[in-house]
Amino acid sequence: MSDGYRFVALPEGVRRVMRPEAVHDRRVPGTFSGALDVTFRSEQPVHVGSGFKSLHGEVVVRGGAQVQGAPGVPGSSLKGVLRSRFEAITASCAGPAPSGGKVRSQTYDVHQASFTGNVRNKDAFRACTGNLLCAACALFGRMSQRSRVAVADFSSASTFVIETMPQQFGPNAHHLGDFRVVVDGDRGKRFEVSTLKGRKFAVGRGPVAPDARRQRVEAIPTGTLLRGVIRVFNLRPDELGGLLAVLGSAPASALKIGAGKGQGFGRITLHDLAFRLHDHTRAAVTPGTAALKHAFEACPDRLPQGEAAMVNIHQGDC
Repeated sequence: MSDGYRFVALPEGVRRVMRPEAVHDRRVPGTFSGALDVTFRSEQPVHVGSGFKSLHGEVVVRGGAQVQGAPGVPGSSLKGVLRSRFEAITASCAGPAPSGGKVRSQTYDVHQASFTGNVRNKDAFRACTGNLLCAACALFGRMSQRSRVAVADFSSASTFVIETMPQQFGPNAHHLGDFRVVVDGDRGKRFEVSTLKGRKFAVGRGPVAPDARRQRVEAIPTGTLLRGVIRVFNLRPDELGGLLAVLGSAPASALKIGAGKGQGFGRITLHDLAFRLHDHTRAAVTPGTAALKHAFEACPDRLPQGEAAMVNIHQGDC
């Protein structure tokens, strides 16, 4: 039993630099373009919701996403997972700062939380602007910066199974770092969070409240192969090596996707990977995995402690 989530520490500073390869109007020497043919295997039931519900007999079931008429994973869902993993293993920004708000606590009679300035003003929460980009924004895009990684929908040849999923809860704000309880006069008490543990990743099987509601969901069954294509443009060897890391190739690790990631759902592992790449002259190339891994390890964007933490989180029965 675990609490259902772990953290990867945020970088002390974000590396924002000019990245001449982050363009689409020309092919840049020393980069790779083309496609990766990727196959994942589900190690747990996977539920990526479709947003629809249906009746199975007298039971309401939340529908699962379909690709080409069969259970699948939308490319947008997988791309979001890959980006969050890439952010964790590089000195990249992390989106907007947490804002606090209402919380629930069984230990304290406190119902509000806030974050101190040193949390809100962390460099990781400052958006990349202009031509200075962090590794994640340069690769996966941001406002006015087109992504150089396009993830197609992943399809399967399976049929859905019906699984029971307990109600999901995210960690309260005061579980995200160090905090104290302060009194705001007539407003009452609140949690003041002064540090953050980092990016949250769901794992394992977290606790379930005795009165938690349970829902029936359509899920991709364990053992299903999910096949799709990831297209890339102007990727440096180190960027391609980082993409292999977040795909769970080198180093090997599992990914978690969909709902119920902290309740025994959503674990997938890389089953097969094939390159269809060419260089800037359009000549076919087949880079070696070991060389790409080494290029990423030598890259100044890499966050070694972040990569080690992410890989450690997603081992075994995560």
